[in-house]
Amino acid sequence: PTASVHAVRIEGPNQAGIAAALAAKLAAAGLNLRGFSAAVLGTRFILYIGLDSTEDAAKALTILQQV
Repeated sequence: PTASVHAVRIEGPNQAGIAAALAAKLAAAGLNLRGFSAAVLGTRFILYIGLDSTEDAAKALTILQQV
């Protein structure tokens, strides 16, 4: 375990390219992704993103809520 990686969990309806689109939005905002793991469960996806700080996690949440 590490206290230096902060994670955001995202779930939603699966669609082609959704993980790439979300990663591109975060990259465009200048966020460094320390981890990125995704899976599809039926018709839904779940994605975990590892970030450097609580501030980056909060920024990621703000960006992802606009998608």
